[in-house]
Amino acid sequence: MGRFPHICKSAKRQGLFDYYDIDRMMVSPEELEKNNYKLEKEVQDGTQYVLDANGNVQKDSAGNDMKVPKYVKVFNYVKTFHLHKEAHVEGHLILRSEERHDNMLRQIVKADHIFDYQYAVANGDKRALDDKTRRLIKNKPMGFPPDPVIVGDALETLKAVILSIVESRRQQFN
Repeated sequence: MGRFPHICKSAKRQGLFDYYDIDRMMVSPEELEKNNYKLEKEVQDGTQYVLDANGNVQKDSAGNDMKVPKYVKVFNYVKTFHLHKEAHVEGHLILRSEERHDNMLRQIVKADHIFDYQYAVANGDKRALDDKTRRLIKNKPMGFPPDPVIVGDALETLKAVILSIVESRRQQFN
């Protein structure tokens, strides 16, 4: 695809020049998965009096009205969105001696950037929601990153990989 000269300060101090050839740059198609489901739960919604056979409120041993929890069934309709997109870059890192003009290292380098985002929209009684759905509805709706942005993020990751290789091989080049 192309050669991208890149002078790494730590490599430059050691009399090295590095560059990398990008052989492959790929961006996956945007994947959007939607899911609809209904949550229901029985929840306590106040109390109700205990009635005897004649419809009168029963009393406990202390003479107080007897109450029991009152339960209702609540519902929530949820729509989840899962967005996924990936960028992959790979190429060759070449470290060359400035003095001898020969390759001291040639290594395949690659990096990925993965965009993976989920959010949900809920419509109904919030008491029916489970913990996972509560977390998802806190996430704001978002679109996919443009190709140049996700490739740029992958290239930043690749840069970190290259710097790590240069630093880890530093003693070899002294």
